[in-house]
Amino acid sequence: MRSPPMPALIRDLYRVVARLEKAYGRKFTPDGHLVGSIGEVIGAAHFGLTLTKHSTPGCDAISRCGKSVEIKATQGTAVAFRCKPDHLVVLRLGPRGGHKVIYNGPGKEVWDACGPPGSNGQRRIGIARLKALMTAVPKNSRLQPSNKAMERTVNHKVPTERAARAASSTLGHLRAVAHRQR
Repeated sequence: MRSPPMPALIRDLYRVVARLEKAYGRKFTPDGHLVGSIGEVIGAAHFGLTLTKHSTPGCDAISRCGKSVEIKATQGTAVAFRCKPDHLVVLRLGPRGGHKVIYNGPGKEVWDACGPPGSNGQRRIGIARLKALMTAVPKNSRLQPSNKAMERTVNHKVPTERAARAASSTLGHLRAVAHRQR
């Protein structure tokens, strides 16, 4: 089976990017913004958050109780911050559209555990350290999944690790998330 020519795939990607930008009011440029925006949309859907204006420092969304939430997403081994978040959600995005919540709790503990600022002014922390910090977060300090997210989890419609491996693509998952939010 032959793959479509690269320019055609790139055009398809930019068409999907344009649709995502129109639907969610944030940049999905195919760089770090794309992963970040994907994470923000998935995190907002998962926890029933209201997204804020794109690029609001330290705040990507507002929780149902009015809490400011920073959402970070990665496919790598670390995330970075420019300022201390009030509440933090860190997602690990799978290569086939799934996601896993790595951290969901107060931002202060993570900020205090970050390394010193790098030359770009950002402070980094590894996923392994975030997982360790998550074990100390009391349940009452965590955002609860939205009722819709809970229903999808119960009905096995939210990608699990097994389902994520079976999913055809990250973009397919995004289309499903966009459709559910309509």
